Amino acid sequence: MKKLLRLPTHYDLVVGDTFELFFKGITYCLNSDVYDYTVAFADKKNRGQGFARKYIWTPATEDIGTHEVSITLSDNTGEILDTGCVELRVSDRPKSQAVERTVLIIGDSLTGGGVWPAELGRRLLGTGGTPEGDGLTGVRFIGSKCRDGILYEGYGGWRYESYTTPNVRSYHAILTGDFSDKEEAVDQHSTWRDGEGREWKIEWVKDNEMKVICSSVYGALPEAGGVLTHLSGGVHTDDIVYTSVRPSEANPFWNVALERNDFTSYAARFGAEQIDEAIVFLGWNHHAYTGDQLAKLARLLLDGILAEFPACHIALVGLQVPSRDGFGVNYGISWPWFPKLAKVWEFEEVYRALAAEPAYLGRISVVSIAGQYDTAYNSLTTEMPVNQRNDTMVPVQSNGVHCSDNGYRQIADAI
Repeated sequence: MKKLLRLPTHYDLVVGDTFELFFKGITYCLNSDVYDYTVAFADKKNRGQGFARKYIWTPATEDIGTHEVSITLSDNTGEILDTGCVELRVSDRPKSQAVERTVLIIGDSLTGGGVWPAELGRRLLGTGGTPEGDGLTGVRFIGSKCRDGILYEGYGGWRYESYTTPNVRSYHAILTGDFSDKEEAVDQHSTWRDGEGREWKIEWVKDNEMKVICSSVYGALPEAGGVLTHLSGGVHTDDIVYTSVRPSEANPFWNVALERNDFTSYAARFGAEQIDEAIVFLGWNHHAYTGDQLAKLARLLLDGILAEFPACHIALVGLQVPSRDGFGVNYGISWPWFPKLAKVWEFEEVYRALAAEPAYLGRISVVSIAGQYDTAYNSLTTEMPVNQRNDTMVPVQSNGVHCSDNGYRQIADAI
């Protein structure tokens, strides 16, 4: 039997901020609901509440410090199948600093819409709201994209190598046209064919713009417009009629003259002399990579940032547990769920190994998202008939890895 519990070394908690640990996100199995979980503190004190699918705790000022916790998993007869330990590290609420801190967010399509960066900014810089903002001063976000006043970098389909090469690719294209009949939540990664027989996958959709990536051979679409016909995946299968096309975004850090990333010049564009904190949320577009391949590519980005800003702290954000039904909607039967689930912990172990290396020690930390994300209720959904003979509509998760706005806000809470 595989080890069932998959726990990080620790979770970071904040006074007055509710911590939720979802058992689905710490268990390597298809259905965590068939197991029973107990959460016990080493000092025997009773803290928080335990439920069938999660543990909840809102620490107070007197809880500041590190708490050793054991988690036990039992089957439906009460037999213990696995145990694990994790530290809950409680810190006081953040306070404004005398010296300004510059924050750079780097991500893929989970960051591209800006929902979690905007919520992170609100929680740090804003006041009021739920949860209440901390009203900090002296924190500056930089980036080429903006949502609700918070700047960031996030682009659909991007990987680590997208941020360490020029990344100008004709086979990543932005189409213009009327795409109101398509829906990103259910049509993302569906496959389409152009007039030359090349295959393209939808990466994101807006009413008048759509990003597609060539998935068969490299090529370019006619700039004057054209038609893509449906091949597989997704829900809406009418032809994609586009009126124009342009290359998608290039690496914002790339200095053409130097032929490398230039983070100093990049920061200067936003009036910043340095980057103090980088938050990197990448990984799902590496699902076909091994852990060693991921580590090699991640090092290029990490080393590039730290070479120019040695005092920068980098937070590597792990992956959330994917949606099984969401894969079914996006890809039919072609994407089995368990191998993607395995990537959550494989990649997180890669990140923890990197953070423990002497060159990165104290400069890199890992944010474990899986246990803090509610895959069951915060994934994107659509409605489907309960079966072909019964038109009663029921909600079904509709995207393998992309979140509802509530899910993105939950990621912001963890970060």
